[in-house]
Amino acid sequence: IFGTGNVSEIIADYVLNKGIKIRNFVDFEIHKKEILNIPVIKYSKNLNKEIPIFVAIGYKELNKNRSEKIEFLKNHEWNFANIVCSSISNQLQGENIFIANNVSIQPYAEIYSGNFIWDNCVIGHHCKLEENTWITSGSVIGGYTKLGKNSFLGINSSISHMLTIGEYSFIGAGSLVSKNLKKNSVIIKKNDKLSPFDSDYFVRAGILK
Repeated sequence: IFGTGNVSEIIADYVLNKGIKIRNFVDFEIHKKEILNIPVIKYSKNLNKEIPIFVAIGYKELNKNRSEKIEFLKNHEWNFANIVCSSISNQLQGENIFIANNVSIQPYAEIYSGNFIWDNCVIGHHCKLEENTWITSGSVIGGYTKLGKNSFLGINSSISHMLTIGEYSFIGAGSLVSKNLKKNSVIIKKNDKLSPFDSDYFVRAGILK
């Protein structure tokens, strides 16, 4: 696994729960000796390339950091693993793809390289997820929708069917998108209004029993 941050540790837990062995964690700079009792080593072009690699890096700079590392390793002739924890058909069109638990990918959807899809998401039929998107838990994408590369979907966000979302778009948690979005678009749902009463009031009033 390439990466030594929080995301790499989380991805490793999914991998280990599937009964797959991880040889090492690798990175350009080493700040710890091991993760989950697995050694951390400094990246070298002389590492054994017969073992597939997986880039486990988050959505920093709208996934640009991860996509750059994937491209770097591809240029150094690495083979990449896909990590799939849900039951899907042959819908993966690339490499270094992560699909977490309980993800529903409907027929004829296309999932391209570098996509991370977290738990309990629904990817509609005939969707196209371009490279290096990050789809957070509980998100729903309607059928025939195209999600542009390096986009981010926050927790429980929803995109309606037959839409085109431009690349490098940011969809905030709980947002509903019902129209096409241009490149670099940002949608943020406002927080629910804060009640003037605190939780102690609700307990005293018998509302929270």
